[in-house]
Amino acid sequence: MYGTPDYSGLIMVGILVAVASLIVGIAITYFVVKAAVHAALREREAVPVKPREFELPDARPKPKPAAEDWP
Repeated sequence: MYGTPDYSGLIMVGILVAVASLIVGIAITYFVVKAAVHAALREREAVPVKPREFELPDARPKPKPAAEDWP
């Protein structure tokens, strides 16, 4: 009557809750990543990449003329 209490049922329920929450977390992560990849692929297909039809202006600084080129 006054022996050590039996916690085996409580431990089993704790392990069951831990495993269930792990499975739910993995499932939620899987579906979120799947939806993100699917949306990224759909967006990539919706906007085709056009070839560049013009050259961008040269952003490099122009060289200064030499002293002998000055009037």
